[in-house]
Amino acid sequence: MRSSTGYIGGADLRTIGQFRALGRGATNLGVNGPRYALERAHRLRHLNAFSYTDSGCGDRSPAGSPTSRIHGVPIAIKDNIDTADMPTTAGTPGLAGRVPPADAPVVARMRAAGAVVIGKTTQHELSLGASSVNTHSGTPRNPLDLTMTAGGSSGGSAVAVAAGIVPAALGTDTVGSVRLPAAFCGLVGYRPTVGRYPGEGVVPVSPSQDTVGPITRTVKDLLLLDSVLAGRRRVPDTANLSMLRLAINPDHLDGLDDGVSAEFQYAMASLELAGVTFVDVDLTELERAGEDAGHTIMDHEFLPALCDYLSDRYPDLTVDDVLDQAANADVRAALGYLRATAFNDSDYRSALADQHRISEAMSGQLDGVGAAAVLHPTSPLLPGATNAPDKVYGTGVHVPSYLGYLRFSGIAGALNLPAVTIPSGAEMAGTPVGIELRGMTGRDDSLLGVAAAVSDVLQYYTLD
Repeated sequence: MRSSTGYIGGADLRTIGQFRALGRGATNLGVNGPRYALERAHRLRHLNAFSYTDSGCGDRSPAGSPTSRIHGVPIAIKDNIDTADMPTTAGTPGLAGRVPPADAPVVARMRAAGAVVIGKTTQHELSLGASSVNTHSGTPRNPLDLTMTAGGSSGGSAVAVAAGIVPAALGTDTVGSVRLPAAFCGLVGYRPTVGRYPGEGVVPVSPSQDTVGPITRTVKDLLLLDSVLAGRRRVPDTANLSMLRLAINPDHLDGLDDGVSAEFQYAMASLELAGVTFVDVDLTELERAGEDAGHTIMDHEFLPALCDYLSDRYPDLTVDDVLDQAANADVRAALGYLRATAFNDSDYRSALADQHRISEAMSGQLDGVGAAAVLHPTSPLLPGATNAPDKVYGTGVHVPSYLGYLRFSGIAGALNLPAVTIPSGAEMAGTPVGIELRGMTGRDDSLLGVAAAVSDVLQYYTLD
């Protein structure tokens, strides 16, 4: 399946448990998981996964109890999540060198459980894009095929995991920024319901839709990180496949790249053989209305939220100071629209009400047919070339990449729905294809239980 142009993998890919074994002295280096990760990050620096690495992290004792299942495990953090010992720049020149006064709560929870942050990962500037192409901090390169986009905006986090540098990383997801790069790099990515994890300490796009999310190699590792990030001891129970009903919106089967269509049909056939029942549910009108509400909310929230973030940390910086230095043409264009448009507060309040109403209506439809989640391709399109990220080809249609890539994943962000992308195992497409499970607001435990069961069927890698 993998292109000869640059697949990085093999025995160097490890799960959290395998990195944990290094920390228990499985080698002569003792607690060497972070050192190993730093060495590998340096060796694979051509992948541009990191904007900053902490060269001394491997020499410090991890916090927390040595019995923690992530004690001594190296992780990577997207460069828009606050770290008190490293710069947080969101990939934009206006924040270069700025070190926040405190860790974001999600980072604090990971460190308290014994995880070791080895560095900050590259991203699409200010998280305003789906390719992670960045002329300022560098563009992450997909280790499965160096010519192929890693997706965005959390592209560096996905690359760090896919290349085996770390077993897990944190990204942020507004309209698909965790799930898209996870799918394009053959990984698991999770967008929780907003509020499941603490949301403070993140350079914002839209606080009503922004959430931190993990990227891992397996759903098992995802459940482990979720227990830490959500402050829970117990992981969700795995769903019973023979009793599982999943919804299919027929509209999600149109306009797919051939490889995506083949992988999705394989996934459905495999799950059906395992006992899953599929039911068609027409959600198209609700999804369109939800996306409209989500766009309105984001447009209204971006500038005020960024202003609040800056004033809390850097009183010497204004929003204009940061935005005037934006490096990337696509981001400058988006910022030009946001800065020039006058938004109506009543439209914003109506959109927030619509978001809740539509989410409830969608849950009602799924409950009405007994479906635990909606199943669809994470992206209708295969990842395109990194050197031409502005346009990709769908089935007979030439569309901007961010519109094509995010056609399905944006719905969860717009309506504050939890969603998990799992890599398909058919390998028909020749490049990674993600299969997304989209749940209902606040029902994350149910969704994660479904993801655990589905991942057992759609196993992508053979793990020791």
